[in-house]
Amino acid sequence: MLTIEEFEYAWNFVMVKYCLQEHPFMTRAYECRHKWAKPYFSKVFCARMCSTQHSECANFILKIHTVCNSSINAFITQYTKLIDDRESCDADAERKNKQKIIKVHFGYPMEKHASVIYTAKVYNLFKKELIKSTSYLVLPSMEEHTFVVKHVQAESRELWSKVIYKIKLDESIGYYTCECGLYEHFGVLCSHVLAIFVHRGVCKIPDFHIMKRWAKQARSSSFNNKLEKYIGDTNEESRSFRHKLSYFAAIDIVNEAENDQDAFAIAKSNFTRCKKELHEHRLSKTTTCQVGYGSIPEDEVTTHSGVQQQVNEVADSGLQIVDTANNISVPVSSILAPAIMKNGRPSNKRYMSSMEANIKKKKRGKTPDQKTKHLGGVLGVVQSRFCSKCRSPTHTIKNCPQLYLP
Repeated sequence: MLTIEEFEYAWNFVMVKYCLQEHPFMTRAYECRHKWAKPYFSKVFCARMCSTQHSECANFILKIHTVCNSSINAFITQYTKLIDDRESCDADAERKNKQKIIKVHFGYPMEKHASVIYTAKVYNLFKKELIKSTSYLVLPSMEEHTFVVKHVQAESRELWSKVIYKIKLDESIGYYTCECGLYEHFGVLCSHVLAIFVHRGVCKIPDFHIMKRWAKQARSSSFNNKLEKYIGDTNEESRSFRHKLSYFAAIDIVNEAENDQDAFAIAKSNFTRCKKELHEHRLSKTTTCQVGYGSIPEDEVTTHSGVQQQVNEVADSGLQIVDTANNISVPVSSILAPAIMKNGRPSNKRYMSSMEANIKKKKRGKTPDQKTKHLGGVLGVVQSRFCSKCRSPTHTIKNCPQLYLP
């Protein structure tokens, strides 16, 4: 994987070689390079996917089972078939991974370990990086916990190509960080780190460098508790992280509870207690306005006008909106729908979503906000402008001198 320095050197090399320094398209592309060039995303895990590849694949699979103008009932039915189809494909792939025997290329103990834990496709990618590692030599380094590797054919490579890489090691967790950033971007160790493994005689891939999504046991319910202490406190604010950690913890409890009757009774009592505490916590955090039946005692219910309601009236009202803090109840049946014009041309004073309202404000010529009035918006890139007639950056087509030439 290219580094930022390699990308910059390679870009300048191409610009000089083909005389593209003043080309409008190349100039604009270079100005927004941090939005499309992969070296600038080396620290972001993308699983080697393009910007819209995941959504395009999901749309393609969805179009096979349903059409865009189908009803909601038909969509739910077809979506259920889609889930069943994907589950069957996953089960078939899992069965093949268990039955297929992977042949190792070099015979290293580390390679045999990779063939056991990785799926067939991920192992092929690992093998390619292992083959590349044979082209690197480990050099002595003066820095502590730092390794240096160099390409054996440095003279024959391109001038912009990087031939020396530094790898830093965190001894406390056994984590190797390479300058290329391939593991952080894809989840498979790069050839530079594998060269260090071969040099040091590492027999197994460290647990911290085994990503569960690439392993054969990716669909299992077990969770590697060794990695929990290495996860930063900032990740705990993520809802997906809390969901995953709670899910695996609950699955472990279920697996322990099915052993005998006593274990089931213990798990059931603790589940009930935990559910009650979570319910009380949710009520303390949420707003006091609730929608339901009989949220407060019937003899204490008052209407929004302050007049006490009779017991039979409360029972007949059904669903209510209750403010438990102020002890006020409003029957849902008393809320009338907005008036709709039956005759004549339909009114445009309907309820609009926030997005539609913003679009209408833009059409009316609303004054742009100070934060977004510059080109590209808040996170946009100000690109150079060129004349579409003569490709000059000094003017636009409106005042191009070539338009007035005879």
